[in-house]
Order: sequence, then C-alpha cells, then structure tokens
Amino acid sequence: METTMTKFIAELRKTGVAADLIPMDAVSGLPYANIIHGQLCVTIPYYRVTVRPEDQTLIFPFTHTITALWPSGKITSYRDLNYSPLLKKLNFTKPVGTFRHDAVKHLSRQEFRETKSRLLSCYDGYLNCLAAGVSYDRLPEMKKLLNMVMEPGLKPMYLMLGRRFFEPFLEL
Repeated sequence: METTMTKFIAELRKTGVAADLIPMDAVSGLPYANIIHGQLCVTIPYYRVTVRPEDQTLIFPFTHTITALWPSGKITSYRDLNYSPLLKKLNFTKPVGTFRHDAVKHLSRQEFRETKSRLLSCYDGYLNCLAAGVSYDRLPEMKKLLNMVMEPGLKPMYLMLGRRFFEPFLEL
C-alpha cells in the first residue's frame, strides 16, 4: 500500500509515542528527510500555536520531533527539544511569529490548505524518487511552495534541525 505524506503525518500522530509525548495543542510542522543507516527516514517537528482573534495565531518554537521510516511509519526516534543542549538559550514560551505570514496572508484558509496539500504531494514524489535513487522533476514547484508555506519565524529551526534537506530549497 502506497502512503502519502498527509496520511503519514496523520498516522504518526495517532501512535502511542505521539499520543503520550506530544502536547495536545501542538501541530505538525513541515517534514524533512534523512538517510539513516541506509534507510529513508522522515522527521516531523511539532510546535504550539495559540489562536487569537483577527486571524493572528501565535506560533511558538518547535518543542518535539518524531522520526520514522518512510513509508512504513515505524518510529525510530523521539526528541523533546526543551532539553536539547543546542536549544538551551531558546525561550519556548515566547512566540516566534504569527500565522498568516506575508507570503500567505492573501490566501483564504481553504486556499492555504490546498497550497499546503500541493506541497505535501510534492513531498510524496520527492521521497519516492529519493528512495528509488532517481531525480525528481517537480523540484522547482516544491521549492516555490516550501518557501511560500514555511513560517518565517520557524525557518532558523528548520535549518538547524534539517539543514541538509531544506537548504537546497530555501531562499536564505
């Protein structure tokens, strides 16, 4: 059975690890991939949001990550970033930005969901090509969508955690 990134993220959230260790108010960020011990793994970062009036949802730093094999979803690791030595100076209670940021503020909520869905569809193709060792022909579209959807306040954390994956895509 072939999986999609959308299903992968949803199924990962239902696991005992996520249910027990990821806060209820945390949402999943954009995934990033690595080859670990010759196997394709995907890491999902999680962060808190606080919904405020007038469409100004506060976005907080990543607090947790779960890494799993692609496409099986078998969990290989969990990290609580609150205890990471790399992030010891980060204030996890201070927002790093708001949703909707400039690149997507012109989109309705439905249009944003559709744009993110197109991005996750690009992930599907890209990861399948990575696993097969072939080139991916939708890289320009994926790059455009990733730069549009990614929350600017989280970009430094995405680069710190998944630089090898994100750097070729992001406009720095």
